[in-house]
Amino acid sequence: MTSSNWLVPVILERLELYDFIVAELQQREHLGGRQIRVLRKALKNQRDDLLAFAKVFNDKLAEITQQF
Repeated sequence: MTSSNWLVPVILERLELYDFIVAELQQREHLGGRQIRVLRKALKNQRDDLLAFAKVFNDKLAEITQQF
């Protein structure tokens, strides 16, 4: 495993957890009405943008690991 290969499972796990949260919110929409629905839809539609910081972080971390 190269120094940056370990990041792939981290990224995939992060996406899986994010999708899990969105799915859990969807199951609870009937409890909170419109507020939960609006939140869930916003999170679903903006997933890639919201997680973009994590890719930058992972890339920087991979650069650092290359030095050692």
